[in-house]
Amino acid sequence: ADAAEWIASVVANRCPNATLCADPFHMVKWCTEALDEVRKEVWRNVKKIGVPSVTARIKGCRYALLKNPENLTTRQVATLAKVAKLNNPLYRAYLLKEQFRLIFKLRGVEAITALDAWCSWARRCQIPEFVKLYYRIVKHRESIVATLTNRLSNALIESTNTKLRLLMRMGFGFRFHRQPHCTLPARSRRLLPRPTWSSESMIYPRICHKSRTN
Repeated sequence: ADAAEWIASVVANRCPNATLCADPFHMVKWCTEALDEVRKEVWRNVKKIGVPSVTARIKGCRYALLKNPENLTTRQVATLAKVAKLNNPLYRAYLLKEQFRLIFKLRGVEAITALDAWCSWARRCQIPEFVKLYYRIVKHRESIVATLTNRLSNALIESTNTKLRLLMRMGFGFRFHRQPHCTLPARSRRLLPRPTWSSESMIYPRICHKSRTN
């Protein structure tokens, strides 16, 4: 889940024996947002100082900081190297983001140990945005540990929801609301409950072309 409070309360009420797992995508997103806040603060301070050489090097570093290292272009790698030389807090914030992201590539005890090490670093980093994030991570530690142990995520569900939203847009003109189920790819269709209606009862869409009027 995405750590929303209402999800935890509903799960506790309806599924008391369920284990709530935090979705890795949303956890890493918290880190990315904290890093971007640090970047904005650094940029505001650099503009106040007004040193053109420093401003030019810090400007345009957003994508170099937020992208995964394996996806960086040669130019972005060079930009990241400049950030490492010019601004220690911003580069440490970047390293905190990257270390947290890599935790979800580990498993079991190794992953939990890495999470605790990250929390220790974030608590002592003296970067307000990441100290605040540390307390947020600690609050949801149990569900994060459950994710690291069970290796679960929302990726498959989110992918299926995206396909369904696309089908709803493509389904303009359908005369029967049950019909989009039949247009799903076979792989996605297996994830949905078996329909309670027969294929013979389906009403297929009629494509109507409006005649042009002169």
